[in-house]
Amino acid sequence: MSRGKAETKERRSSYRWEASHFFQPGKEYKRRYFDVIDRKTAESIGHLVDMSIDGIRISTPMEIAKGRPYSLTIELPDEVQDCKTIQLAARSLWCSPDPENGGFHAGFEILSIAPPYGEIVGALVQI
Repeated sequence: MSRGKAETKERRSSYRWEASHFFQPGKEYKRRYFDVIDRKTAESIGHLVDMSIDGIRISTPMEIAKGRPYSLTIELPDEVQDCKTIQLAARSLWCSPDPENGGFHAGFEILSIAPPYGEIVGALVQI
């Protein structure tokens, strides 16, 4: 790996937002997760774990096939003001077992995200 790529990867990893950062200890929430919906099937495929400007990672009960394109909606909790969902096109990159819950973690590359969703993701990542 070249030095330039390593620096880019390090810089990108610093611009990551974890869904768990949204929830504060001791505060009551209507739900404690961000549901990820496959728009093609209208079914949940899992819960958002973290996101960067390049991709997302989810916790899912099912194994996700690598390389498959998805149209996804991320449902935001009621506590997020002015926006209830983020819609994006993504491609699955990897899926690995999660020994903690018996499910899987899967990573997706964001292929496209339309305004105003791109600005929302950018704002979350900068927090």
